[in-house]
Amino acid sequence: RANIFREILVPIVITLFFLSLLIFYILFRKHVQKYINQIELSEEEAGIQKNRLRTLYEIGSRQHASIAEQFRAALSTGKETLHTHMAMLNRIEGNSFTVEYCVVPPNTLKEGDQFSLADTYCDITVQTKDVVAISEMSHSEYKAHACYKKFGLESYIGVPVNVGGRLFGTLTFLAPDPHHPGFSESDKDFVRLMGAWMSATLERQEIERMKSEFVSVASHQLRTPLTGIKWFAELMLKGKAGILTADQKDFLQQIFDSNERMIKLVNDLLNVSRIETGAKFVITKKSTDLVPIIGSLNIELVALAAAHKVTLKLSLPEKLLLEVDEEKMRQAFAECHRVLQS
Repeated sequence: RANIFREILVPIVITLFFLSLLIFYILFRKHVQKYINQIELSEEEAGIQKNRLRTLYEIGSRQHASIAEQFRAALSTGKETLHTHMAMLNRIEGNSFTVEYCVVPPNTLKEGDQFSLADTYCDITVQTKDVVAISEMSHSEYKAHACYKKFGLESYIGVPVNVGGRLFGTLTFLAPDPHHPGFSESDKDFVRLMGAWMSATLERQEIERMKSEFVSVASHQLRTPLTGIKWFAELMLKGKAGILTADQKDFLQQIFDSNERMIKLVNDLLNVSRIETGAKFVITKKSTDLVPIIGSLNIELVALAAAHKVTLKLSLPEKLLLEVDEEKMRQAFAECHRVLQS
């Protein structure tokens, strides 16, 4: 019986042992192959991401390109590398959605097109406050969304764009077809990074605009009293206010010369401001009484007229109401004053 037992059991045990080894080898090889494939895929994704970031850096380094040109180039790069059909930077104000910049197929969208925010996938992104990536809308939780019903766009990836801590809009990439094999983490990181770059660029543009406008307004406000000082000092130097002693003339001449240097500096600041802003100003109209504005310049105009031996008589009604931008009207009168004195 022992011999029979050994003859039967031993081969079975040995067979099971080698069969176990074979199964282990197959599973191990499959696991190793999967790991190798993941490494190869990670290396490939890393290479793609490196090229994306290099291209984005190169676009941002184009010194002579406008912001619009840089943004369109970046959108084009994103559209190609993410394999989508449309790329857009959008502005959101309340429930209004406006296409600011876009790279899209012909006869689809154009810059300036407006939609209701609720009719776009961007309302999902605004609520999420981070990257939203949907590879196949029809198989997602958002398949009943108004945008899908109206436009049938299957794939979407987008991120909020903030400027100065407030929502400016969204950066989005879309396509009418599903995205296979789906948006990767690298894709999400790339879109997130591009959105951050656009946010920083828009914020820098806004800071430059505010700085230039401040310099322009400050220059106009400074030039008006400086011009008055100039003409009164000049009149006194010419003896129009009585005979001066030598010391008085010397002190007054120093005041006049210093004031002239200040006027030149203010004019230089204003010229720089005009170059930076392209002489573009926001006009805010409201009902404004022009009488106080004109009256505030009357003293300087009288001084200027007296210097040229001209008598100036100012006759104004009690009120002169017009729909104008008060600050811009002051600047306009000051500019007329500058032209007259030159």
